Amino acid sequence: MANQQQLNLLKQSVTAWNIWCDQNPDIIPDLRNANLSHLNLRGINLDYVNLENAILIGTNLSYASLKKANLTHANFNDVVCFESIFLEANLSHTLIIHSDLSKADLEKADLNKCKIFESYLIDANLINADLQGCSLQQSYLIGANLKGANLQNVYFFETELIGTQLDNDFDNIVNPQGFEKLDSTAQIENLMTIFEEKNILNAEVESYIDYLENIWIRSQLESIYQDS
Repeated sequence: MANQQQLNLLKQSVTAWNIWCDQNPDIIPDLRNANLSHLNLRGINLDYVNLENAILIGTNLSYASLKKANLTHANFNDVVCFESIFLEANLSHTLIIHSDLSKADLEKADLNKCKIFESYLIDANLINADLQGCSLQQSYLIGANLKGANLQNVYFFETELIGTQLDNDFDNIVNPQGFEKLDSTAQIENLMTIFEEKNILNAEVESYIDYLENIWIRSQLESIYQDS
């Protein structure tokens, strides 16, 4: 169970929590099974924190730092993690639904058997991350970097991968359900150029309508969360 004193301090304010963390660098906070739903934790320091089985529904974790945090079996539902740092964090068996991890740093993170549904990982950094057995169903990885990531048995059903950076040889992809190899030269910038150059939609551009809508969403990310 979570340490109640630490949980109370976190709920008091992000500022108070961050100051306490700075003053107690040798303490690893214990927030196992904690219910952090609907809290505004923007910019919070959760490095190394034990958040196993934590419940985060409607939580704002934008610009938060969760380096090497333990998030195994945590519940992320409608969570905002815009530009959050999950460097080497453990998110194995985590459930992520309708959440936004756009521009998040997930380098070397453990996402083994993580279930990600209908979520945004636009421009996310997943370099050398372990996604073995991970589900990315109906999620958006537009412009994400998956170089060196372990994609063995990843489930890509209806996943948007335009502009995603992948290893050229694809040797580490084994039985990727629903996955189609992408032309690495197909970048979002190319679609934007087409859109700008065409004043009237023709058949060629119409085929890119869905992608252009996603580009528009991507372009709004900074303004959406800048003052959240």
